[in-house]
Amino acid sequence: MKQAGILSKRRLSSCFFDATGNPVFSNAAMGPAGPAGAVYGTGGSMARFAALKERLFTVDGSGLSVFNIAADMKPEFVKRKQIGWLIETIYPFKENLYIGSLNGMYIYDLVNPDDPTQLSSVTHVRSCDPVVANETHAFVTLRNGTRCWDGVNELQVYSTASLTNPVLLKNTQ
Repeated sequence: MKQAGILSKRRLSSCFFDATGNPVFSNAAMGPAGPAGAVYGTGGSMARFAALKERLFTVDGSGLSVFNIAADMKPEFVKRKQIGWLIETIYPFKENLYIGSLNGMYIYDLVNPDDPTQLSSVTHVRSCDPVVANETHAFVTLRNGTRCWDGVNELQVYSTASLTNPVLLKNTQ
């Protein structure tokens, strides 16, 4: 049986950079596939990189970078997009990326995984902002702290029935 690529059988478990700035990857056993055989990279709400659709997506303070990881051990840089400021986290779910920043959340679709497209964004008070999502909601956990200035400590729950128009349903402290 022909292997379909790095994400069909294995999960990217670590990434580091060599002296010239090129990424070096290490692989581990892949977890279960999602619906209809789709495979999702898994990560926590504080992740700075995510694997989905045979691509590695990374975020830094202001951008989203895309790497094609279809060929084992031969990742190829595809592009970098400026997406905002104070970007902190990335969370993959289905065909989308949920990106948290100190000022809000961004939702990107991966119809073309080499060129993610912004579907929407929401803004909030300046605060640390990990994001996770499920089928119907995005959960934004705002927290304060030294690096997060004078933010708040609260959970914001957004309906993502329309990914182009997330609606704040509840915020709790």
